[in-house]
Amino acid sequence: MKTKIQIKSLLSVCVIFVCAMHIQAQTPTCLTSSATYQNQSFESKSGTFEATFDATPLANSIDVVAGLSAIAATAHSDVACGVRFKLDGTIVARNGGAWNAASTIPYTANTSYRFRLVVDIQSHIFNIYVTPQGGSELTVGANYAFRTEQAGVSSLAYLNLSDVEAHGTAKVCNFAISGSSVPSDPCITSSTSFQGRSFERQSGTFEATFDVTPLLASIDVVTGLSTNAATTASNMACIVRFNLEGAIVARDGGAFKSASTIPYAPNTSYHFRLVVNIPAHTYSIYVKPQGGSELPVGIDYAFRTEQAAASSLAYWNVADVEAHGAAKVCNFAFGAASVPSDPSCVTSSSTCQNISFSSQSGKFEATFKASPLANSIDVVVGLSAGQASSAADMACIIRFALSSQIIGRNGGAWSWEPNISYTSNTNYRFRLVVDVAAKTYNIYATPAGGSEVCIGTNYAFRAQASSLAYWSIVDVEGHGTITACDFAISPSTAVAPNIALNANEVNLSAYPNPSSDQITIKYILNEPGNVSLSLYDMSGRQLTTIEDACKEKGVHEKRYDVRAFPNGTYYINLIQEGRSSGSCKLIKQSKY
Repeated sequence: MKTKIQIKSLLSVCVIFVCAMHIQAQTPTCLTSSATYQNQSFESKSGTFEATFDATPLANSIDVVAGLSAIAATAHSDVACGVRFKLDGTIVARNGGAWNAASTIPYTANTSYRFRLVVDIQSHIFNIYVTPQGGSELTVGANYAFRTEQAGVSSLAYLNLSDVEAHGTAKVCNFAISGSSVPSDPCITSSTSFQGRSFERQSGTFEATFDVTPLLASIDVVTGLSTNAATTASNMACIVRFNLEGAIVARDGGAFKSASTIPYAPNTSYHFRLVVNIPAHTYSIYVKPQGGSELPVGIDYAFRTEQAAASSLAYWNVADVEAHGAAKVCNFAFGAASVPSDPSCVTSSSTCQNISFSSQSGKFEATFKASPLANSIDVVVGLSAGQASSAADMACIIRFALSSQIIGRNGGAWSWEPNISYTSNTNYRFRLVVDVAAKTYNIYATPAGGSEVCIGTNYAFRAQASSLAYWSIVDVEGHGTITACDFAISPSTAVAPNIALNANEVNLSAYPNPSSDQITIKYILNEPGNVSLSLYDMSGRQLTTIEDACKEKGVHEKRYDVRAFPNGTYYINLIQEGRSSGSCKLIKQSKY
């Protein structure tokens, strides 16, 4: 009997012990934030892994950080991979030196949010996903860089949680780590054969995003979008390229180029965003280097010439060019085109609209884009000293005229030459090189997919001004509208382009070229009139007037001595009857 009682007692203890174990296993380990960092250790990780946890903000408009660190965190700078419930009511994540998010994700008090962090310690990047209670998983950020202070960390071993300056609290539960799950859209490593992925066919305006990591320096890899699966680069309409010179460029019609020099480094991730307009056959390309800010590669670039008529796109492609190294391309996604980060766009109306900028009183360059929304409109856009109420208040003006021409204002009159026509829903990039002291300006325009052309040089201000501080736009008598965007000013450093000749008026040349002393300028007039020959430097500054006289129709020559000018490149411009009629380049160099 005693033995049975002992066995029964032992069984009772075992049952109690097992029950206790069961209860402990089902009780989640939670952390509630406070002003002091709380840390929960886990098995140290040094490769690629996935961390998941549930976070519940206990109030609205809190400021709480949760994340992963190498050591027990005591300050925000210790956290390599951080997510944050911000005071403005949104969820963000740390990307290098700043808090960012791929889109606006709001949070609500006492609602659970499941986070999934896919971490690559060797690359020092992580992806952040969140699933709101009862909702679908959203991307907070892809390929975000570890916090700047932790850029060289080699392992992670702690979950961290803290309030920021005691602005409310949050509870974090159910932390777990595992091997990194396979992305829904696997990566492609480029090869000499084209590889691709299909996506839902698009025929309107949309946005495509993806990440590219060059695996070496000085590679030559192209990736882009096509109508059908590409077998050559010429099959792609929208193309990004990591070129052999170590720069990122994109295809604009018949050539690869970029708005500025954007270098790349091996084993660094670059997040691309392509905003595509298939009906217009144009696209804008933006890139965000790992841990950096988004940069424009090109705005309103034309589809590759061979694909200029493409009516739909449905494939994402990648390939090496002649086996010059490889790149890994990941996380392709597409959706509705988002608004540019800083569109600064104005749509014209019958009331003059004015955008202020830093007042300029010397030489500067103003650039902007303008897209006429119909043919045969009448809209002016330009620069003024104060807020303009009409075109008469503007000093420097370009006009989309009813004749479907782009013209400029030269003092008291509109200049109708050269004949540059415009087309509705086409983007034109304008560049105004302004000399406020001289009260003159040059106007250049670049149609989408085309080359820069000169509208006019040394045009006189319409409204006299000692400074300019407003970008102004207005319809003329309600004849249609334009959208003007991306206004910017900079010091005048641009090189004056070689102005295309108008064969109906003049043929202009200078020889010998290069020259060290005497040159002969030859030009042919198809009609008589007043002719002015002037010499300009590369910034568009007029150096001297070579000749100013009335000339008969026919061939003319003018001798001129250039020994007084330093070695360099210059432009000779011919104006006939107030119209810029031709230009040629002259190189001055010493004999020895």
